[in-house]
Amino acid sequence: MRVLVVDDDPSGRYLLESIIRSGGHEVLSAVNGEDALVVARSLPPDIVITDILMPKMDGYQLCRVWKSDAELCAIPLVFYTASYTDPADERFADGLGGDAFWRKPLDPTSILDRIEHIASKPEGCATAVRAPAMTDETEILQEYNERLVHKLEGKANDLENANVELKRAMEILAEEVSVKANLIAQLNSDVIERKRVEAELRKERDHTVLQAAALESAADAIAIIDDGGLITWANQAFGTLTGYLPEEYVGMSVNRLTSDAGPAADYRTALSSAQTDQTWQGETIGCRKDGSRYYEALTVARVLGRDNADGRYIMVKRDISGSRQLEQLRSGFVANVSHELRTPLTSILGFADVLGHLKPEALPERAPQVVSKIRENAGRMKQLVEELLEVTTMQEEGIRILRRQVDLEQTVRTHAELVHRDPDHPLTIDVEGELPMIPCDSDRLGRVVENLVGNAVKYSPEGGPIRIMLSTADDEVLVAIRDEGIGIAPEDVPRLFDRFTQGDMSSTRSFGGVGIGLFVADQIVHAHGGRIEVASVPGKGSTFTVHLPLGEKE
Repeated sequence: MRVLVVDDDPSGRYLLESIIRSGGHEVLSAVNGEDALVVARSLPPDIVITDILMPKMDGYQLCRVWKSDAELCAIPLVFYTASYTDPADERFADGLGGDAFWRKPLDPTSILDRIEHIASKPEGCATAVRAPAMTDETEILQEYNERLVHKLEGKANDLENANVELKRAMEILAEEVSVKANLIAQLNSDVIERKRVEAELRKERDHTVLQAAALESAADAIAIIDDGGLITWANQAFGTLTGYLPEEYVGMSVNRLTSDAGPAADYRTALSSAQTDQTWQGETIGCRKDGSRYYEALTVARVLGRDNADGRYIMVKRDISGSRQLEQLRSGFVANVSHELRTPLTSILGFADVLGHLKPEALPERAPQVVSKIRENAGRMKQLVEELLEVTTMQEEGIRILRRQVDLEQTVRTHAELVHRDPDHPLTIDVEGELPMIPCDSDRLGRVVENLVGNAVKYSPEGGPIRIMLSTADDEVLVAIRDEGIGIAPEDVPRLFDRFTQGDMSSTRSFGGVGIGLFVADQIVHAHGGRIEVASVPGKGSTFTVHLPLGEKE
């Protein structure tokens, strides 16, 4: 028996195809209704099993065309869905002439039994298929719109619940930041207490020896500075933080701990405050020996001698780059997600309002256009939510790789063609020599190809060719994706594969998205034991090269 499977979800389609093949049946596949009609008219199936929520032409639309086609109407059509599961959805499918309505998921045995039952014809009966019960176009269109709006409302509610969870997560993060702030404040208090204890110890013992013994093992970077701003002593943590050896930092001016562009004035202000017996506390930017910068919490206080004029100061430094970057990431992430969700949601609400105010006589002409816009924006929201959930899953559970021997060229071609491109972005795929089969997860690597090709199109706003080159080198296979777009600034390359990061993270950025495509691609490639390299020239384009091992790495 020949079965046509129609589903835009690659994983769901692959699972259903595998189950059907296990029953000894031949399988045809399509990613939407338009594709299914082309396949069926070229090689008619014995039965078609279709999802409902699909791009271009959904299952309901496919059923209407299918039942009105003189050649295809004799072939049973079955709905198999996980989204349209309400009784009203099933009634509408039944009215369109659907021969069966199955709700996902079904176990393999049940699927195979149902296929045999649907495909079997009673004795003496020319056909076992059903004819549409609904024939009035206005009635069909009205019911179709109601089903679609109902489903969009459900998706909007789901998104609202997701936003509530996201807000709760942000509140938890804010609480954690507050806790860390309290810990820093406690540290500052501890430093003051330590100063008092040291003053008492100096009355009985030599200041230099006891101070070094007491502070050497401290986790914070601590240094003693003389009245001229020169370092006279520092603990081991100070050397670890700044990168200087003891023979280098002893006698060194404290102002060398800031970069040329850094706020050296903060150090001078801190010392001036300490000279008037005021403890200075604040955040500034420190500079290591190698020139790298970091955010630091800085405390400077006067070390009092027996005559209260010892002329030395204690400096406590702590690297807080992690917490600052976390705060910046959180702010940027919330802003990006809010912007990306608000835009399509506003469009959906606007078009839904237009649809609700259309006069009955205008429905046949205007409704399909309005519904198309609603579906397009809902798809954008669905894609964004699924991407966010995918990143969360990767962080919590890692990536599961289902390896099998794969024709990489076919995988690259198939998924590259799925990316929407305008005519001014011609795509070419060049293969150098013969590529061997490689052990990999074709669906996962297909996602990498789609992400990289999609970026090549997005960041080539003026057009230009997209070229994919496949080759082998040593024990690796290389997939290089090249564009002639805007390129990437050198300072942005090191953080390209971070979560929620884009080259332009400003509020006036020109490109959409929340910056997780390259993160996902990098995680998938690393899970295969490979890596991604980037070569880019601003204004001339970029090349992303995926290196994959020919054999499976441990």
